[in-house]
Amino acid sequence: MGWLIVNKFLLLPLIFASFCLQALDYQVRFEGVSGEAVDILRSVSQTVLLEKSPPETRMALQRRAQADISNLLAGLHTLGLYAAEISATVEDSYANKAIVVFRVSPGSVYPLGDVEVELVSGEINPLEGITPRDIGLIVGAPALPQEILEAESKLLEILKERGYLFATIDKKVIAREATEEISLLFLVQPGPLVKFGKTNLLGLKTVSPDYVLSKICWRELDPYNPFLLSSTQTALEGTGLFSTIAFKHAKEPSKEGELPFDVILEEACHRTIGAGGSYNTYLGPGVTFNWENRNAFHRGQKLSLKGDIFVILQNGKVEYTIPDFLEPCQRLRVVAEVEKEKTKGFTETFYSSFIHLDRFPTDYWRYSVGLGYKQLFSSDSNNNEPFSLFKLPLSTKYSKQDDFLDPTTGGSILLKAAPTYRFNRSPFFYTTLEGIETLYYPLSWPLFQVFALKLDVGSIIGPRTRTIPPPERFYAGSENTLRGYRYLTVSPLNREGKPVGGRSLFVFSAEHRIRFSSDFGWTTFYEVGNVYDEAIPRLDQKQLQSWGFGLRYYTPVGPLRADIAFPLNRRPIDRNFQVYLSIGQAF
Repeated sequence: MGWLIVNKFLLLPLIFASFCLQALDYQVRFEGVSGEAVDILRSVSQTVLLEKSPPETRMALQRRAQADISNLLAGLHTLGLYAAEISATVEDSYANKAIVVFRVSPGSVYPLGDVEVELVSGEINPLEGITPRDIGLIVGAPALPQEILEAESKLLEILKERGYLFATIDKKVIAREATEEISLLFLVQPGPLVKFGKTNLLGLKTVSPDYVLSKICWRELDPYNPFLLSSTQTALEGTGLFSTIAFKHAKEPSKEGELPFDVILEEACHRTIGAGGSYNTYLGPGVTFNWENRNAFHRGQKLSLKGDIFVILQNGKVEYTIPDFLEPCQRLRVVAEVEKEKTKGFTETFYSSFIHLDRFPTDYWRYSVGLGYKQLFSSDSNNNEPFSLFKLPLSTKYSKQDDFLDPTTGGSILLKAAPTYRFNRSPFFYTTLEGIETLYYPLSWPLFQVFALKLDVGSIIGPRTRTIPPPERFYAGSENTLRGYRYLTVSPLNREGKPVGGRSLFVFSAEHRIRFSSDFGWTTFYEVGNVYDEAIPRLDQKQLQSWGFGLRYYTPVGPLRADIAFPLNRRPIDRNFQVYLSIGQAF
């Protein structure tokens, strides 16, 4: 009994001590800085990280905060604040919590002083000619850590471009308090000068190895350059024959500096077959069929067949394309086509055969020259004759728009000429000229918007309008040119109100496109222009105008388009509106 009484008295101090040793809750506050600096300090602070595991005494909390100062200074160094000073105190709070206060004197960002690039080893100096500006550094400018990191990456990139694939850099950043500036020292270990070794092709099944090797932008023993790898990647992707393209090299080059490369390829499906349906108010309901083999003879040759069947239009086309014809930047296309079309102004049936040489000297320019024969039969027109035509189609295009189906910036200029000679019955010669310019202006506030502009101007130089084959004349009124007017009826009209076509064309189009979500967008548009009997557009004559709006549903392959257009100068042959359903923007 006495033992129990003694232990009761011993328990009282222990209970009291346990209350005294309860964890000391606290919160952290930073003074003297704001914004990004506070965010960085909180992210690197151990005091903040351990806030839910507080120490038991005020003294232990003070030691924790004091030990954290080195972490906080390192965080401020990432902002270029190398002269920063920090003190830590623990203060009382009325909410039964201590407050750890870090008082920060950030100082100013030191300017960049000396920049030295030193070669650690090697007989040949790969650093010759490299200046601080070449790697993005300006002496005297604020020494921002992000720019220093980018300079290190740029220096490494330059070394790789000079053939030093295995180069390494040890960077030293020295804050000189006496002069209040930052000195940089890049210690470069260049490693061996690397040359391309043997190229091994892995994964090929049906594509000819010789064809793939023709796309490789380096040759054995060429100095290593990463640009040659990226150019090869682009060239192989452009063939459309591969789903996977990767490069792999040995861990180190041979004694001679040669580094073998493996080109790892996975062939994509080369054949495509498809069918679809569509509807618009001028062609009516229709179906489309297509078949394509992108590797017909194992060297990227493309053979395609396409057919369109609508109420008033039936078309079939066979096209054979030879890539890299004679030179890497050009292709040869052979096209055979047959078509029948019935419009308000004529009924046309033709079959044709053409050969085209397309040249792509740069990423932006394209030139094309063709030669072909077209047998055309015209009826229900003001010149119902068969026409045997010899044609020389020429074109040049400059395009810097960012996307073909949904352009948002840039623009393009297309110039076309088609000298034509009719050699049956009464021979004559004429030339069709047309120029199309598009411009796209993006805006990003408050929603992503694009202002799109298009100008289409054409002229036929030759005999009078009636002599020229009716289907070869200019007509407007379609999903791309003067929407709202009946299909191919915008032209001079005869006494019965029937379109007879013209020798010149002028149409201006403007669209305001708004994308209000990742999937949907809205478009309003205005178009004005006409087709004229003279070879030069008569802008002093009455111009036809239209306006409309449309909905866009954006898919990975391009926007699905639904437009409704209203003619503002409605003629007796026009309807109240026209509806257009298609893939891609109108222009």
